[in-house]
Amino acid sequence: MGIAGNGPRRRLIIGPPGTGKTTKLLSLVDEHLAEYHPSEIGFVSFTRKATKEAQERCALDPQDLPWFRTLHSLAYRCLGLNRNQVMSTQHFRDFGKRYGLHFTGRKDDQGMFEERGDNHILNAINLARNKLTTPAEEAISLGLSEPIWRVNEVAQWLIEYKREEMLLDFTDMLEQFQDPPLLRILIIDEAQDLTPLQWQVIDQMLEHVEYLYVAGDDDQCIFQWAGACIDRMIDFDGETEILDQSYRVPKMIQAAADRVISRVHNRVPKHWKARAETGEFNQGTALDNIVPSEGSWMFLARTNFGLTAMKRHLEQLGFLYMTNFGPSIKPEIIQAVRAWERLRNGGSIPAEGCQLIYQQMTSGIGYERGAKGRLDKLSEVDLCISDLRGQFGLLSEEPWFVVMTKIGKANIDYIRLVLSRGGLADCRCYVGTIHSVKGGEADHVVLAPDVPAKVDCYDDAERRVWYVAATRARESLSLLLATTNRNVSVMFL
Repeated sequence: MGIAGNGPRRRLIIGPPGTGKTTKLLSLVDEHLAEYHPSEIGFVSFTRKATKEAQERCALDPQDLPWFRTLHSLAYRCLGLNRNQVMSTQHFRDFGKRYGLHFTGRKDDQGMFEERGDNHILNAINLARNKLTTPAEEAISLGLSEPIWRVNEVAQWLIEYKREEMLLDFTDMLEQFQDPPLLRILIIDEAQDLTPLQWQVIDQMLEHVEYLYVAGDDDQCIFQWAGACIDRMIDFDGETEILDQSYRVPKMIQAAADRVISRVHNRVPKHWKARAETGEFNQGTALDNIVPSEGSWMFLARTNFGLTAMKRHLEQLGFLYMTNFGPSIKPEIIQAVRAWERLRNGGSIPAEGCQLIYQQMTSGIGYERGAKGRLDKLSEVDLCISDLRGQFGLLSEEPWFVVMTKIGKANIDYIRLVLSRGGLADCRCYVGTIHSVKGGEADHVVLAPDVPAKVDCYDDAERRVWYVAATRARESLSLLLATTNRNVSVMFL
């Protein structure tokens, strides 16, 4: 069911990959700022990344844009909450301990509780709340082995725990949303990823809205498994504008992506033009033949399990890479190596840098016992290597890979490879799941086509996932050789 036809003026803005949707939305903000106060304009998105980008690209101070937020952040503010009132990872663990269950409280990069212990029960409960269904329905849909009565029991226990501890979780914030801000302009970005519960919050915000812009792309909805509802876009009641020129995707990659998405049944028909460049699409490429050259690179897989071979490959080649959790070499190790080489070359560094160095050394081998405690007390002082020898018990001036014994041999070998290839500042590669790079892009994208057993390789939802993956590429797209019989290679033919 679409948004009702009465009320504010409504426009649906569909932005295929790389067509400048954010630029379009910010131009609308600029137009309305001529007539409305910034506090009367709301820019709401599914992800923090999108709202932050909108804030940064707007010519105003973020404090002047109080309603450029995710829906959860907006609800948090409207409810007047503080951090002590919100369920944390530790609260979920405590909840499980109280009722004899095992919850880690940690979520993966797709926003679901990781598949360990009893977390799958929490996922079913949370899905039901976001989709406005029941835990029983979602337990059956997910194929849980637990009996329905147990899932319902855990759902009731969670309510009781939060009531006793006076806590709210993120879904509670949406369920209890009230006192929406008085907005005249409301822009909903990434609308294809909103759940029925989130749309319910949007509906509550419309009372004073004069202009409503709903933006996104139903073809890029990759969170249907988490309750995303694209029907609200497909059945939209109002003016529709389709941005039809991509500034990212070249011709060959668009053609490959179109083969994937054209077989989706429930979608808004659309045509968009690729960049003038031809680009490059390679299928059936061996991972061993991929050597990142110039430009930025994304190595993507359907699940975290599929990333292992990609990470190993880059490490064997000596490439530093980023993940959703940080760089492949810990920042403090990188800083320690750089600081040590500067000291050995006759320079001086802040005491904090020396402390990082000592953290990677072993007492009695790299420095005298007790010396690290003295060094740790210093701050805002620059030291050279003779200072460390004379005052802080430094025992060796050998290269970092000799004195920094705590780094470990495997990491030392990897760092030396990185240094021999491009150095610790050269981080052009990203390794992650397809879901982790929603909205991102790179010059070159490498895809592992294998999918887990629980995934239907060719249903509409899965086609959208691989369409999003393919259209991250600005210059080349490489689909690797499949390693299992369950893969999407034929999808691109």
